[in-house]
Amino acid sequence: LGAIMGSKNLKAIAVRGNGVIQIAKPKEFDLLCRDILPKIVQSETTKALSTWGTKSVRGKNAVCAIAFRHFQDGHMESLKGIDEQAFATYEQKRFSCVGCPISCRQIFRIDTGPYAGAEGEAIEGNSVQDFGAKLDIRYAPAIIKAHLLCNDLGLDIDTVAESVGWAFECYEKGLLTEGDTGGVRLKWGDHQTLMKLINQIAYRRGFGDILAEGVRRASGIIGRGSDELAVSMKGQDLYEDMRLPKGYALGAALSTRGGGHCSGSPMVEFSSH
Repeated sequence: LGAIMGSKNLKAIAVRGNGVIQIAKPKEFDLLCRDILPKIVQSETTKALSTWGTKSVRGKNAVCAIAFRHFQDGHMESLKGIDEQAFATYEQKRFSCVGCPISCRQIFRIDTGPYAGAEGEAIEGNSVQDFGAKLDIRYAPAIIKAHLLCNDLGLDIDTVAESVGWAFECYEKGLLTEGDTGGVRLKWGDHQTLMKLINQIAYRRGFGDILAEGVRRASGIIGRGSDELAVSMKGQDLYEDMRLPKGYALGAALSTRGGGHCSGSPMVEFSSH
C-alpha cells in the first residue's frame, strides 16, 4: 500500500466523520471509566511515560534485549547520550492522544549544532534503540534528526537501522569495503554517515540501492558470508534483541506481518524495570 501511495505522490488520506458512536450502556461505561482512571494515572508505568514519554530504553537494556552494535551485545554498560536526560534538553512540549490521560507524546526541536532547525514528534524507544544503541550513536540531536528524516522520506525506521547496522558490522569485520560502499567509511557512532545512507536508501543511490532491499536480500547480493550477520524474521528486518524476552520473541515470531512486535508481543517482561 505504501508503495502504491508513493508512486502517486500521495502522502496521506484523511477521513472525517460526522456521526456519533453509540454506547450500549453509557452509565455503566462511565462508572467503569471512573473506577479505572485513577489506577491508570497512579501506576508507576504511567508516571514514567508521563515524565519521559516512550523513548526510554532502560527496561530493555535491563533485561539484555537491546541490540547494541548490531546485536553484538544485548546490554549497554552506560546509556549516556541516549538516556532520558539526553533528550530532555530538546523537548518543547507534550500532549496526549484523544481521551488518553498519560500525555506521552512529545515535540522536540533542535536550535543549535549541525541539525539546528529539526523539529517534530514521536521520538520513541524504537528510534533510540535503532539509531542510538544499534549504531552506537550517543548524540541525541542526531537520533532525533534521523527519526524525522525517515518519517519525511517515508522510510521504516526499524528496517533502515537494521540495514545500516548490518553494513556497519560487515565493514568492521572486513566483509564490506569502501569499494562496495562507494567510498563511504562505515564506523560505529558516525551520525553523518547515517544521514548520508538514509538519503541514499530513499533515492536508491549508490550503496543505498543495495541497503534499500533490506538485509535479507542485501546479504544475498553482497555474499561473502554476510548473511550470517543479517538479522531478519520472515524477511522482515528486526530492531530488537529477542534472545532473552521469550514471550516478546514468541509474539514477534508468530506475527502475521513478518517478524515484528506490533502483533502480540507482551511488554510485561520489561515493565518491572
